[in-house]
Formats: sequence, structure tokens, C-alpha cells
Amino acid sequence: MLARIQSETLPALIFRPDLAGAYFVRGWAGYLQNPESVQARADLQQAAVLSPTETLFLQSVAYLNIGSADSASATAELEAIGRTIAEYWRTNGPDTTYQMMVERLRGDYARVKIAPLALGSSLVFLRRDGDDWRVLSEVSGTERDMGDLRNAGVPEDMFADIAVSSQ
Repeated sequence: MLARIQSETLPALIFRPDLAGAYFVRGWAGYLQNPESVQARADLQQAAVLSPTETLFLQSVAYLNIGSADSASATAELEAIGRTIAEYWRTNGPDTTYQMMVERLRGDYARVKIAPLALGSSLVFLRRDGDDWRVLSEVSGTERDMGDLRNAGVPEDMFADIAVSSQ
């Protein structure tokens, strides 16, 4: 369900990044799938910021206690990851607009899906470095990728669901 909602809301948000309803739908779906999702909470908060008179958005933020110290910390974390991905994309990605989705955040490790407009997506793994993040690897699902992630200390549950190819 979440993948479908993400694929449906992505074009809307690229075309209209101020579309509060798209952020809300994507955020609520993400929250239902994973109540600890940093990205889902950030999307819900963005919906409320963009449309501060929409009672549903405001009540959802209040219900989830978004805006508390923990939420502010999560938002700062997401922004730091976003800066790292933006720098990585400028250096390594095609010259196109993309959307970033933090799929998993475990301790000092993050798994981020990068979805360029009109191209396939990429999975990028990051590791916390003080207050910043650094890219460990962009994976394509080879056994070598999985070995590299293990050797870097990435928790197994961060990549266990990635299908391994024989390449």
C-alpha cells in the first residue's frame, strides 16, 4: 500500500511541492506502516505547516505529539540525512530531480531510497559521523553489496529484505 501511495504522490509533489494533502496522505500511510517512521512524521508535520487551518492535519500532528523535543530531534536528523543525500546526488547522480525517502533508521545507520524523476530508484546506506552522516554504499542487490554492508557493521535487518542478484 505505501509503495503505491508513494508512487501516486511523488508526481503531485514534484509538480506542486506545496500540496499539503499529498504530504498528509503519504505521511499517514507511512505512519500506519511504521509508527516510528521519521519520514512519515516529517510529512505529517509538513502538511500541517503548509495548511495550518486544516483541522485534520493539526489534530494528526497533535495526536502523534509531533513538535515535541523528540520530534524536533527527528526532524533535525532527517534534515542532516537530506543534506548528505543532496551532496551525494550532486556528485554521483544524474542531473535530475529526485525524492528521498528514509526507509529505515537504526542507531547510527540509515537506509535511504532515492527516486529520481523518470528513472528507477536507488538504495543508499549511510552511517552517522558525529552530528553529520556519510554515505557508506549505494547498493544494487549483489552478494558483494551485502558483504560490504555486513563488513561496514550495518545491522542485518536494514538489508535482509533486499533480493540478492547473481551479478
